[in-house]
Amino acid sequence: MKTKLIYLIMCVGVCAQAQTIEKFSIDSGGSSTSTGSIQILYTLGEVSVQEYSLGNLQVSEG
Repeated sequence: MKTKLIYLIMCVGVCAQAQTIEKFSIDSGGSSTSTGSIQILYTLGEVSVQEYSLGNLQVSEG
């Protein structure tokens, strides 16, 4: 019985899959601008999440 349980757990672990959520926005316009190594992206409309990373520094909205 213990062996069957171990095989069942191993099978479930192999078959399991994770889900990912992509960032997106429903917008009616927008643009982007950059200065040096900084880039700003913006949209007019629904939620838009932007991120900026440099080494240990990370800036995110939303």
